[in-house]
Amino acid sequence: MEVYSVATFYSMRTLEKQGKFVIRVCVSLPCYLKGSREILEAIKKELNIEEYQTTADKKFTIKPVSCLGLCDIAPAIMINKEVYGNLTPQKVRDIIQKYKEAK
Repeated sequence: MEVYSVATFYSMRTLEKQGKFVIRVCVSLPCYLKGSREILEAIKKELNIEEYQTTADKKFTIKPVSCLGLCDIAPAIMINKEVYGNLTPQKVRDIIQKYKEAK
């Protein structure tokens, strides 16, 4: 039980299968005040999935997280280890398009 609690506590760890690209959307207060809800909605619409779901092709998973530590560039997301900030819905759609085209 102790191992399970540690493995599931941190947002970067999971026991479920995830897509090739995991999109972590910061939903902390600073990001929320700067528009993270709109960013999350744009991602969901672009990928046609909901939070914590993975696309049918197993390419993308969306995970809202409580903090990425990127308040200075809010609203922010992280795709795998790559950080993106100062986002707008259009910027995030463009970013996702690049990942869709990736092998």
